[in-house]
Amino acid sequence: MLRTVRPSLVIAISFLALAGVASEPSAARRTAPESEATKVRAVLLQEVALFNQARWQTAWKAYSPRVRSRCSYARFVAAMKPVRRTTGRVTLRRVAIRVAGRRAAAGYRIYAGSKLVGGTTPGNPDLFARVGGRWFDDFDPDGLCPSGGAR
Repeated sequence: MLRTVRPSLVIAISFLALAGVASEPSAARRTAPESEATKVRAVLLQEVALFNQARWQTAWKAYSPRVRSRCSYARFVAAMKPVRRTTGRVTLRRVAIRVAGRRAAAGYRIYAGSKLVGGTTPGNPDLFARVGGRWFDDFDPDGLCPSGGAR
């Protein structure tokens, strides 16, 4: 089963930078949903890079304003550091993005080296929201600071 790691790992990996995921192939004609999916993919890959570099402040800013208002930077860092120590650098594989208006869902598998350490499931994807023309990682059911509060 993919959900064998703590939910905070999936969240941390939502901050991931991924060298192992190829970008979408370029096409002469791209539909609007495809270009939006490319933007969401770019945010996800930037998060992976930031996670791998332990650049917590920039990673925290990849979350939507709604998430940041409910999960303080200090709480975020407290959740990310132990995950980074446990996994080391990670990559994503089998990345799939679905966009519907201002919402998007990402599916992927998380690897530390050649070992599968986590990922999403079809029923529990990584959610994204478009705010003012920019895509942000958004609330997930078991995501960042799931118990709520900005402590």
